[in-house]
Amino acid sequence: MACESRLPWIVLDSGTSRRLLRAGEGAEGVLDQVGQFGGSAAGPGRLTVWPVHAIPVSGSIDPGTDGELAALDVRAERPPADAAMALGITDPARQVVVRRRMLAAPDGTPVQFRVSYLPADLAEGTPLAQPEAISDAWPAAMAGCLGTQVRLASSHVTARHPNHEEAAALALASDAAVLVREDVYEDRRRSPVDYTRTVWPGDATRLVIGN
Repeated sequence: MACESRLPWIVLDSGTSRRLLRAGEGAEGVLDQVGQFGGSAAGPGRLTVWPVHAIPVSGSIDPGTDGELAALDVRAERPPADAAMALGITDPARQVVVRRRMLAAPDGTPVQFRVSYLPADLAEGTPLAQPEAISDAWPAAMAGCLGTQVRLASSHVTARHPNHEEAAALALASDAAVLVREDVYEDRRRSPVDYTRTVWPGDATRLVIGN
């Protein structure tokens, strides 16, 4: 589902961290620091106007709207504890197909990191297990590739600090705030077929409930 851009913000990116300020609120102080950042080992700072992403609480930032697919990684690996629990996997040696997608704003700033875990016996041999972009909405793509109806069984949103992988993908400090939505999809037999974790920078994302 496409997102809606609303409030302008100023982003200061030092190469190792980024700061966002509402345009017109303290911008002079940020401008004064550009020289300081520019002289650091991290490289020159850059100042850009960037919108807050207003996303329906059940939606996401899609390529071609306010983001573009900047990284895609697909591989088979053992699932972390949360994914294994969501998928009902009890065998610690069992692998799943993992799709990692990072979307960036037009200026290259990471805005969304999404990781999907699918049982390997279901996803292998389908486009879901291939390192190629999928244009369809994720539920529709799963239904088409798996040949079964897919429904959202549960969805939870939390705020927390990013883990190491999330911080690296979104260019955030380890003590930054992120918004995280965890979705579990089931087939018509109520068997879990996917666990997807979507992570957004907390200082640049608004989740919209209702109209």
